[in-house]
Amino acid sequence: MAVQKEVNSGFVVINLSEDFDANVVSGFRSELEELINDGSEKVVFNLKNLNFIDSTGIGLIVYIYKRLKAGGGILRIAGPVGQPAELIDILKVDKVIEVFPDTETACQ
Repeated sequence: MAVQKEVNSGFVVINLSEDFDANVVSGFRSELEELINDGSEKVVFNLKNLNFIDSTGIGLIVYIYKRLKAGGGILRIAGPVGQPAELIDILKVDKVIEVFPDTETACQ
């Protein structure tokens, strides 16, 4: 999986592509925790180019959401399509974490 980070209107945008599953999450968790520990308070997960996410990937997003919220931060999801969008809907993640159609809207 390729992960790219960029800053947009004060939000750290994490662009995920390919798959976000247990194999990827194990190596990515500490990187995200470091991002929060370094003071990032506004994060957007851009899922536009993500093909697949499993419960471990969703679990990490929810975990980061809770960490940010506890410190007064914000986490948003942008652009989920296909299987990731379906899983977010089935698990009702969108009832807790705001989901936007694209990163531009999510970063406003």
